[in-house]
Amino acid sequence: ASAGGVNWRLGETSGLTLEARVDGNQFQRFERLSSLRGGLLARALFKPFEGYSAPWFALESDAGVIGHKDSALRDRWEWNGRVLSGARLTERLSASLGYQYSLSRGAQWGVWNTETHTLLTGAEYELMPRLKLFLKYQLGVGKYNVGDVWTGGWSFAAYDRFWRDKALEADTNALVSAYRMDAVSQQLAAGGVWRLDHDWRLEVSGRYFALDGEAGAFYEGFGANAGVSYQF
Repeated sequence: ASAGGVNWRLGETSGLTLEARVDGNQFQRFERLSSLRGGLLARALFKPFEGYSAPWFALESDAGVIGHKDSALRDRWEWNGRVLSGARLTERLSASLGYQYSLSRGAQWGVWNTETHTLLTGAEYELMPRLKLFLKYQLGVGKYNVGDVWTGGWSFAAYDRFWRDKALEADTNALVSAYRMDAVSQQLAAGGVWRLDHDWRLEVSGRYFALDGEAGAFYEGFGANAGVSYQF
């Protein structure tokens, strides 16, 4: 991942940030799912009260387009809107709370036409002047997309969109299906941000996620991310 952004100070208590970001995912076994995402983030930040521990407030709008190497089923655009607030609890520890509305529209068959509402919580600890550790938890509800090897055992009430996933079928030699269904999601992420110098930052994190859907459908897994960002 790589990103670049510009900050403007609008006054004593407010500021505006614009950030362009490019993220890439490379799969070794499922090479057809390798993807590239380009996005633009706008953030308005407010801190109307004075004081070391005074809360801050933010509004964010994040839009992006995702393209895959050989999976038109997954190609889509997406938008996220967020309302956030946070404050310092101690000299090194801070916490935040927020709400996110997410919408995506896929190029084909509606499997990736998702809509979710998510509660965002997080904590950040300054371990050293250039290193911050973070912990984030998300709880979401809405329409999610999933995939599985088709066994014929699910009832049609479990999902409202269904399509064969030919990209995964080519790599697994099995009948794979993609679904969209109502579900509850949870995600826990932990990591660190290292400030390399005034402009460059390195972020590394790991996450656990779980998706609990209708008709007994349940998914869970682990993931890892690493990226660098540059701030103008």
